[in-house]
Amino acid sequence: MKNIFPPIALTMGDASGIGPEIVAKLLAKGGERVVVFGSCIVMQDIVRRLGLDIEVRRIDVPDAAQFQPRVIEVIEATRIVEPPPLGQISAISGQAAFDAIVAAIAAAKSGEVSGIVTAPINKEAMSSAGIRYPGHTEILAEYGGASRVAMMLANDDIRTVLVTIHTSLRKAIEQGDFDAQMSAIRLAHEGGKALGF
Repeated sequence: MKNIFPPIALTMGDASGIGPEIVAKLLAKGGERVVVFGSCIVMQDIVRRLGLDIEVRRIDVPDAAQFQPRVIEVIEATRIVEPPPLGQISAISGQAAFDAIVAAIAAAKSGEVSGIVTAPINKEAMSSAGIRYPGHTEILAEYGGASRVAMMLANDDIRTVLVTIHTSLRKAIEQGDFDAQMSAIRLAHEGGKALGF
């Protein structure tokens, strides 16, 4: 029986950082209805470096995913010809992370995926690629078409919506005035109701 829900999009994160490793280790366990948005070359390189016995397979659309054990299915969302050096700031990696997020958002908006999970990105790498967004939240807001957004940190016991993000402590103190706090509280309340909290 075919699952009625589209898969989850998982962005690979910064190609020079920990994101691809997290993605590979997570998907090596198998069983998830997940499609990776990123680069086959980067994912193949990290699978080889980690010594994982899994195949990285390119697919063109999420609907083509077969979700087989020991297979990572990747939508090629960016152009990388060779894996960038690990642990270094790279404009190529920053651009690749951004491209993957934007492609995943487009897939979510079209209904090809049912949600998006993002691996870690490097703000400095994105900036070196000329990308003006400080983080995921702002990219998701603009490309997703949301006028009001906030970052929520959540676990089984607590959910916290941040009043300020991606700024220094000094600026956070300046920006976290009464109006900003009330805006975050209202958005958290609306979001919580929509999510069934």
